[in-house]
Amino acid sequence: MANLPLRLRASRTTLTTLEILVADPPAIANLLEEQARRAPDLFRYMPVVIDVTAVEDRLAPEELTQLIQVIEEAGLRPAAIHATADSLLTAIHALHLGQISLSGERPAATESPATDGAPEPPQATPAPPTGTGIGKVVTQPVRSGQQIYAQGTDLIVLAPVSAGAEILADGHIHVYGPLRGRALAGVHGDTRARIFCTHLEAELVSIAGQYKISEDLQATQWKQPAQIRLDEEKLVVAAL
Repeated sequence: MANLPLRLRASRTTLTTLEILVADPPAIANLLEEQARRAPDLFRYMPVVIDVTAVEDRLAPEELTQLIQVIEEAGLRPAAIHATADSLLTAIHALHLGQISLSGERPAATESPATDGAPEPPQATPAPPTGTGIGKVVTQPVRSGQQIYAQGTDLIVLAPVSAGAEILADGHIHVYGPLRGRALAGVHGDTRARIFCTHLEAELVSIAGQYKISEDLQATQWKQPAQIRLDEEKLVVAAL
């Protein structure tokens, strides 16, 4: 067994989700191109899950293929698609991408056989994250290409976060050092989450899906102590 050339094991890996809100690939291409011009390295080689559930009833298979193409041209790397519509299955398979479910949902594409009329057991719905507990503490620098996720709690980083690194938390994020990479708090939708740092130079900050990139941040507390919070779905950057 020790000489086997590979090993399959379960792991918890957090990927950024790109949620598609309009069934309009050209409009999405224009937005991604604009963001790429403003921050050329923001999306480069970033693996993402493409969530099309909000528009799948209006998204034709050929439009899904076009959508994946424009996403890849922007530098992102689609790893899987979150979809439940049977009409998109063939296109997903042709793109050589996986189909996954998010937030504890089950894909509706495959029907289960009848079970003599016995009701299926209820599906548990995950409770929203609270960001409580002692938090996850990181004492080493977070280097380019690394990703650190604090599940169900806060993330406390006592070291620099380099450009190209990504830190995520269901709760708050605290960075006691330069924040130069991407910081995403409240990643499961907790709008109470905040980001705190002693030196703001981030490529991107996000709370519950609302985000700002470095070009936006440079007009605020750039290279200064800062806190970021949500105010009616708008990110506010203020002095710490």
